Amino acid sequence: MPNFCERIAHAAARFPGRPAIEMSGRDGLVTTTYAELLTSSGRMAAWLLEAGHVRSGDRVAILAANEASWIAAYLGILRIGAVAVPLDTAYAPHQVATILADAGARVLFTSDRLRDVAHEAATLAGGSICVAPLTLRDATRETNIPPIVAMDDAAAAAILYTSGTTADPKGVVLTHGNLEAERVAALGVIHVTEDDAVLGVLPLFHALAQMANLLLPLSAGARVVFLESINSASLVEALDARGITIFACVPQFFYLIHQRVVGEFARRGRVVRALFTGIVRTNAVLRDTIRANPGRWVFGRVHKALGSKMRMLITGGSRFDPAIARDLYGLGLTLLNGYGLTETSGAATVMRPGDRFTTSVGQPLPGVEVRIAPEPTLAGDDAADKDTGEILIRGPIVMREYFNRADATAEAIRDGWLHTGDLG
Repeated sequence: MPNFCERIAHAAARFPGRPAIEMSGRDGLVTTTYAELLTSSGRMAAWLLEAGHVRSGDRVAILAANEASWIAAYLGILRIGAVAVPLDTAYAPHQVATILADAGARVLFTSDRLRDVAHEAATLAGGSICVAPLTLRDATRETNIPPIVAMDDAAAAAILYTSGTTADPKGVVLTHGNLEAERVAALGVIHVTEDDAVLGVLPLFHALAQMANLLLPLSAGARVVFLESINSASLVEALDARGITIFACVPQFFYLIHQRVVGEFARRGRVVRALFTGIVRTNAVLRDTIRANPGRWVFGRVHKALGSKMRMLITGGSRFDPAIARDLYGLGLTLLNGYGLTETSGAATVMRPGDRFTTSVGQPLPGVEVRIAPEPTLAGDDAADKDTGEILIRGPIVMREYFNRADATAEAIRDGWLHTGDLG
């Protein structure tokens, strides 16, 4: 497997002048082209080697909100064979310090907004952690940009710390092979090209966001749009104004859409509400039986609110309410539900475009195996329910290990299967 940074370099060679990142904010739209992104990441890499004294295998942390500089830092870290450690921007200084110490980070990149948190955390973590601003991408001449280091597929690319474990941190080690396997598997189901635009509202320190809003679209030459301020108004505006074609978000956003639509019809009285419910149910039946979808026109205002160019909605991260999912399907929306963990590089299963309605999280991605280990009875005899049990996952997307936690790794991965702890 190649260093994943090469995928972005190939895209930059094909589409140097195309927008890679757009940041929509108070000052308007700030665009970073593929050539500029690659150059910025190269300057970051050069600074890490020269001033940060970082070498292949060293850990470099990032504490910042979504922006082009975050991605430049991430790619610059991978470029020299170092390991990226993205951090939750909601963490307090002592939580950041715990992870910095556990990872043995040498450098912490941060934004102006989180500079004080970063410095306090570095002091609490002890050692000699260099705190550096993301703007360092301009500190090195292009002539000093180092080549992309070739990496073995088993070499670590990123360490993502699972939420809620800062007292006893577990860093999920994802390799370059993991990232490539997830990219190939996802592209086998979700078609992404240079003509697509992806709205990225999930924070990049999450595995799903890194794949859906960074590695997958940027390796395909697509455009990724970030919002400086995320609220329902700015989000809905961006969906249409920026020509978004693919949007991945947690269920709560789609619940909000459902609530607004249902509430609008409910306010019009009992007759209108009953008519609305009947049309939604009828459209769901038509989609299941004859594959017709008149809901796209009947509820045109709903579809327009999600963007005139929207072609794919993806959700994951928590259980999706089946009643709301059915209503959205009846409204004519195509929502692909997926399932995965940080330990599986993001998604492990996903619905396929064109699938009939179901409350499942879809089939495994290509190359991924999933099986159910039946739950034993309290007496430890026969299985209490042969159809329900712990979800086990096997395949090239499964993490290498928990960082410096052989005990936890041995507990989680047994006979090649990742024991997720989730019921399915």
